Amino acid sequence: MISVIMPAYNASDFIGEALDSILNQTYQQFEIIVVDDGSTDNTLEVLRQYAQKDSRITVIQNNHGGACKARNTAIAVAKYPWIAAMDADDVSLPQRFEKQLKAAEAHPEVVVWGSYLHQINLEGKVIGQIRIGPTSVAEFNTVDRTQKAIVVTNSTAMFKREVALQAGCYDERLVASQDTEFWDRMANYGPVVVIPEPLVSYRLHGQSISAKKFFHQRMLHGYVVERNRLKAIGQSITMEEYIKQYNEKPPVERFFRTMNNLGRYYYRNTGVQIAQKQYIPAVASLALATVLSPKFATERILNRFFPKKYI
Repeated sequence: MISVIMPAYNASDFIGEALDSILNQTYQQFEIIVVDDGSTDNTLEVLRQYAQKDSRITVIQNNHGGACKARNTAIAVAKYPWIAAMDADDVSLPQRFEKQLKAAEAHPEVVVWGSYLHQINLEGKVIGQIRIGPTSVAEFNTVDRTQKAIVVTNSTAMFKREVALQAGCYDERLVASQDTEFWDRMANYGPVVVIPEPLVSYRLHGQSISAKKFFHQRMLHGYVVERNRLKAIGQSITMEEYIKQYNEKPPVERFFRTMNNLGRYYYRNTGVQIAQKQYIPAVASLALATVLSPKFATERILNRFFPKKYI
């Protein structure tokens, strides 16, 4: 059985569709725990209407403390051994839980199951696909975590509650890369694997991540990799120590790092602008991405036309 956890902050535009996608699963033995993170719109009203119609839905009110705190609140009260993460603006495909549980039965050693994703726009139209994460236990075992982080998109994740509690759940200090950092700690307890087909639709919309937050996300991603590199040689580093070192790199290194991160940022925003049918800004963003981070942008563009799995 599955406990679905969903943080919600000012999510009234899409949360009904997200909840319906869970209620319409082919596998029906679940509870849904939605934590309202201090919404100021009518999210709470929508949630109460759904809870009145289906007793499997529990609504918890938090003061605004961020998605990690909301998810941890839900994990703490969850009743079932598997936790399925779900974001309030995404959509789970009908067979998501059925297929993830079938995979879990075949590979009980796996502690986190994810999947590929569709990218959808505001109207729910598929405009792309995301293919990240190791697709088998064997592939997980070959990933050099001192070079790469284990990446699973949060809305696709189904993980063992007992292991999550042992690992410490989501780190509430983080404002970005919370899921990547969490999967990395979960990976110390067993394999993290994705099913190589889209089981969730990930919505791209106008609430684009800011450049400042994106840079912070890239820094924390690097912290996860560096933490693993040092662990492999019997050393350790705290997040505070890494951030200090990160900010004290030589000027030339910081310059090229900034250019690469800006390229990644503009490439990401290209997708958001296409989803909003803002095609001229999308072309400008893609051009900037290609100039600032040519290797990264070229690889991603080629992957659009000649799809292949990447980690």
